[in-house]
Amino acid sequence: MGQEAVDSSRASVGELLADISSDLSTLMRQEMDLAKAEIRQSASRAGKQAYWLLPRRGSALPGFVSVAAWWALGDSIGRGWSGLVVHGNLNPHML
Repeated sequence: MGQEAVDSSRASVGELLADISSDLSTLMRQEMDLAKAEIRQSASRAGKQAYWLLPRRGSALPGFVSVAAWWALGDSIGRGWSGLVVHGNLNPHML
């Protein structure tokens, strides 16, 4: 390190600026590599967490459709009757 201090004291301004530019370039490259690694890790973690939010059997669409149908029919015939109608239509064994 002492040798570098002696060399830098004899270096011209152009050489010092070239060294600074090179060091900044190396630093930026390393920071970009680190950011990419952090993004990959974060995406991997998010993907693993999203897996646990997915429904285990089939899709959530039938449940959403049944609630929407129950609510829509409930405006005209009442919520209790619409629950019986929707449940009866989605599950024929209950008729």
